[in-house]
Amino acid sequence: MSELHNHLLFPLCLLLASRLASASAPSAVGRMETLLSVQDDGSAVVIENLELLPRDVERVWKIPTLRANARGEDRYLDIKVLSVQDAQSNPIEYSERDFDDHIELRLRGGPAKLTYLVRNATDFRSDRDDLFWSHGIGSHGPVASLQLSVKLPDRAAGQFRAQAFLFSPGNVLQLPVQIDGALVQIHSPQPLNPPDDFGMDITLPSGVLQRPDPLTRAAWLLRANPVVLLPILVGTVLLIVWRLKRPAGAVSIAPRYEPPEGLTPAEIGVLIDDSLDPRDITATLIDLAVRGYIRIEQGTPDEGIHFPGQDFILRLLKPREQWSQLPGHESVMLFHTFYGGHWTKLSSLTLRFYDVVPIIRCEVMSSLERRGYYRFDPALAPPLRFASVVAAVVLLLLMANSGVFVLGNSDMLTWGCFVLSAALVFFFSPKISPKTLRGLRAYAGVRGFQEFLNSVERDRLERFPADIFEKYLPYAMALNVENHWTHAFEGMALPPTWSDAFSMESFDPAHFIDRLLGFTNAAHRAILAVPRAAAPASRPTSPLAQLNRSGWAVRPADIDQKTDASVRIPD
Repeated sequence: MSELHNHLLFPLCLLLASRLASASAPSAVGRMETLLSVQDDGSAVVIENLELLPRDVERVWKIPTLRANARGEDRYLDIKVLSVQDAQSNPIEYSERDFDDHIELRLRGGPAKLTYLVRNATDFRSDRDDLFWSHGIGSHGPVASLQLSVKLPDRAAGQFRAQAFLFSPGNVLQLPVQIDGALVQIHSPQPLNPPDDFGMDITLPSGVLQRPDPLTRAAWLLRANPVVLLPILVGTVLLIVWRLKRPAGAVSIAPRYEPPEGLTPAEIGVLIDDSLDPRDITATLIDLAVRGYIRIEQGTPDEGIHFPGQDFILRLLKPREQWSQLPGHESVMLFHTFYGGHWTKLSSLTLRFYDVVPIIRCEVMSSLERRGYYRFDPALAPPLRFASVVAAVVLLLLMANSGVFVLGNSDMLTWGCFVLSAALVFFFSPKISPKTLRGLRAYAGVRGFQEFLNSVERDRLERFPADIFEKYLPYAMALNVENHWTHAFEGMALPPTWSDAFSMESFDPAHFIDRLLGFTNAAHRAILAVPRAAAPASRPTSPLAQLNRSGWAVRPADIDQKTDASVRIPD
């Protein structure tokens, strides 16, 4: 057994010396007497009587919490400082900071008595119980006189084996041990200088000490690695925020027979999914046509323009002087669609409209933020999430390195919890909308209106005004329920007057949907197309960058100040 322990404890010396050699500004110690009073449950109350040199100067005393056991493995000790007193048992003022491998006490030099509890002092193994204690001299400085005493429970007398070792670089020397019943003592034969150290290994048969229950062991693990609570805390906060951010009626949607007041189809489309889609822009074109600003006609692409499928002609019916009541994004759409002219083709928009979509989106989001529907632009959520996660990790590491708290004694476990927490943030936070309370209420109203459009029956529609089909068609398109909305009006609706592209002798929902789908597909091609000359890598993606790009993309505030002659279409 002795040879086995010698073999195991030699690498322990090297491991302990390398860890403690990195400690800064160790304090010299005139004398050091340590008493471990082992309790029935394997914990130990440690009393260290020492004299820090020089006197009356603030010194740093380190209590190692990460020590090697008799097998040379790192083992975290769950330590709680109980008191710091002088030679007359009067309290001494001190400050305490916890690090991942030690507790740092700052106190004035001179005689001091430190008392602390080691909850897991005993290493309970399958066939025996080990108590290994080393002074960790390398973290303190040179010691002139050193004594270590271990007091076991009385019933342990005669049932244990004890060994003591003096560690020095390249050498392990076994020391004589004094045993008196349940008391074990060793003395240092000489003054010790870092990285010299000495310690005691006591082996007891199983059953002498009371083994801790699984709950107690779990508490030790948690105190050693509080970082395991981080994913739980992050997940709980995300769940609470998600629950609070759910709009009223999110589970059971009550039908609403009109859209929330003051919201356009594009804004409705943004509120439903926090993004401006091509469908929302197409719905805006149909809405402008229904309200008499434009007319939609069938057409063919100009020669030399590749535009597969049906083309459509857009004719402007109201001059710019009559746009004053339009929301900003609708003014931008009309201005950049016609550029001072009176008609255009969807196919021609592929040459320039790709650069206008960010402006339209910027106007829609600015309007919704200004009116209190959003706290910030949802497009900013991904970079904000990334910046928040990085800032949180950096802050936690800085606080842990400064001794504010301990994250964990296992680097692998610590970083694993960081990664899991970040994954929870990136997975669940997109489900949490940046809408305000007003935005959430509007969202609930939009969902209710969507439910009405998608489930309305013919008998109920007969009670509404005759123009309700055309009035709500753009909203149905933005909410992707135009199919049901159209079929509900079979035999009731009149052919639209705002477009000859949808004209028919009598209203046929199937034919109307087919022609509407053709217009939608053509509009999407025009909106999403990017000319070959405008490579994505060379195009600015920021809305502000788009506004300042070449002088031809303008905002509503600029429209009235530009004349037709001043508008410059890019080559």
